[in-house]
Amino acid sequence: MGIKMAREEYIDKVIELIEPFGIRLSADDFYLEFVIESTIQDILNFCNLKEIPKELEHVIVRRVLAKILDFKLQTSDADSINIEKGIRSITEGDVSISYDTSLDRGVLLSKFIKDGLNYGTDNLYSFRDFRW
Repeated sequence: MGIKMAREEYIDKVIELIEPFGIRLSADDFYLEFVIESTIQDILNFCNLKEIPKELEHVIVRRVLAKILDFKLQTSDADSINIEKGIRSITEGDVSISYDTSLDRGVLLSKFIKDGLNYGTDNLYSFRDFRW
């Protein structure tokens, strides 16, 4: 299974991943610690485990990221969160990228958050230990 990620590593990873969205968090941010702890506990409860396997660490990070973005979106406006338009197509020869301008920022952000809140459910089922 390898070495498990410590709580501080979750904090560092989330801070690193959320910065491109224009959100600045610090390692001692109460809300960040709370979301990490509650997400870990939710997964432990769902899977009936005593500790998080290394293979589920990415699920925690992605869900924490989505929860924080959702909180920021609910408590401020979508314009305060940086997000680019979705990519419609990529052409490899002479590299060309076209963006989907039909979706607005709020729709893109909402879809990203929704996907993140439910991210890794199939992984959770593979680690779930049923109680009898």
